[in-house]
Amino acid sequence: MRVLVRKSTALCNLSLYSNYLLVNPRNKGCTQLAFGMKKMSHDSVRNFLVREDYTPQDLFERVCLLIVLAGGTLSIDASV
Repeated sequence: MRVLVRKSTALCNLSLYSNYLLVNPRNKGCTQLAFGMKKMSHDSVRNFLVREDYTPQDLFERVCLLIVLAGGTLSIDASV
């Protein structure tokens, strides 16, 4: 995962996008996220996804504190 040297001025960021995926797992497209935001275009979301190089491991590290890993089955779709 890319480490930022200075604060980003991008409208879309990892926190916003991952929270969007957690709340709305069915509509994961750029247009749907931008539709819910007043000052963000779908291009801002698309540019964020193209610019960053996130792996499934990055997503797991972000959400592992939110899930119980004892018992059950964990199924992750990293097709985004």
